[in-house]
Amino acid sequence: MRYLLIALLLFIGCDEDSPTAPENVYGCTNQDACNFNPDATIFDDTCTYAEENYNCSGECINPDYDCSDLEALQDIINENNLNIEPLELGCSWTQMYETKIYEGQKWENRRLKRLILINGDWCLNNSQVEISIIPNNFSNLTELDTLVILNQQITELPESFGDLVSLNYLNLNDNEQLTSIPESITNLQNLRTIDIEQSGLLSLPENIGNLINLEKLYIYGNQLTALPQSICDLPDNCEIIVPYNKICKQYQYECININLSFDTEQNWSTQDLENCCEGPNGEPNWVECPE
Repeated sequence: MRYLLIALLLFIGCDEDSPTAPENVYGCTNQDACNFNPDATIFDDTCTYAEENYNCSGECINPDYDCSDLEALQDIINENNLNIEPLELGCSWTQMYETKIYEGQKWENRRLKRLILINGDWCLNNSQVEISIIPNNFSNLTELDTLVILNQQITELPESFGDLVSLNYLNLNDNEQLTSIPESITNLQNLRTIDIEQSGLLSLPENIGNLINLEKLYIYGNQLTALPQSICDLPDNCEIIVPYNKICKQYQYECININLSFDTEQNWSTQDLENCCEGPNGEPNWVECPE
């Protein structure tokens, strides 16, 4: 009887319709992962996770800071091999002849409004950094109104600078390797001040006269030999300071001597005319000598 019972159980166990043991299911078993599989029984190391400040749908979830602004700061850090966090980027600074201290970053309504990047003794809180590359996605900072990049190693600015539509104040002083600024900067209708002194500028954007709200253009101590004609299209109240360049007389426009805060002669008497040649009618120091 016992053998008959065993045989019967074996027969039932071999029936095709009988339940079988569950199969192994490989997948992501971490409930915090974006691709969590609730049916997985064996972890297979395929879990994926949302990036910092984002959910799995790619939506920004940082309650204090805009993610695109943070990305732009992080890319500056990455491109220049800096060992800091995005919110640590920036340097407290006081403008010449002022006592007010400006913090390296200023945020309003989750957007970055001010960024000060200084290398040297002008940095007040010992957070100076050396910058040689400004990444293309710097244009993410569409609410930025004040930008200071002082005494750095930058050689160029991306054409995407023209997307910084809120920019009001731009200071690029003491960047000796910076030879030009992008033409797209002439699209910035909120720009009031361009201050690029003691740098390496060889030229200005041809359409700089499009900056109809510009109030100050300080390009003291560069390597300019010529100025675009459109500079005379700037507002009459725009203060244009150009001493200590190499501007030949053909480009010493009378319009530049309007509303200056110092003796207008300084604009022209300080020019290095060594590389200027005679004009078509024998005018001395008229145009840049051909190579």
